[in-house]
Amino acid sequence: AGISEAKTRRLRQLLEEGATRCAGSLAKMSRVEWTLEEFSVGETSRERVEALLSAYGPDACRNFFTMRGGAFLVAFPRRSGMLLANRFSTGFAETIDGVLKPGPTLAEISNILVNAFITSLAKDLGDIVVSPPKAEGTAAGELAALSVLCLTRLRAKALSCELAVAILLEPSVAARLAG
Repeated sequence: AGISEAKTRRLRQLLEEGATRCAGSLAKMSRVEWTLEEFSVGETSRERVEALLSAYGPDACRNFFTMRGGAFLVAFPRRSGMLLANRFSTGFAETIDGVLKPGPTLAEISNILVNAFITSLAKDLGDIVVSPPKAEGTAAGELAALSVLCLTRLRAKALSCELAVAILLEPSVAARLAG
């Protein structure tokens, strides 16, 4: 099972375009440069999904989105999430002071990041309906049933912030995207 090397390259190119859009959206929101620290596309396993769900520890801020044939996970280490939420909502503060409930702000930031990918995916998939963000956990087994994983880690050195965006796709959706 799986897709050919040429189709994997095409899928990678499409998803990397979305990752680049994510970095651009973050730069606009925070007014600092964001870089791709890691970008990978490949087959997934339950172990890889469990590692992804536990990344950044128990106080990480995570938002899950679903679409027909796929899912998105946006994860922020606690400090990065607090700082980014503060900058997004209070005029570019440099500290995490003052953010009492970052959840709604991080959900909106996550939505913006997912839409950066959706813009790239919609070229090949047409209209895509994505669920609202959910902060509660999603079972690793559910996500592992989606066989293709795209992992993007972004970093803003100026803020000492990082985050991860993961896209998990059913094989049929990955194949459609790959051409």
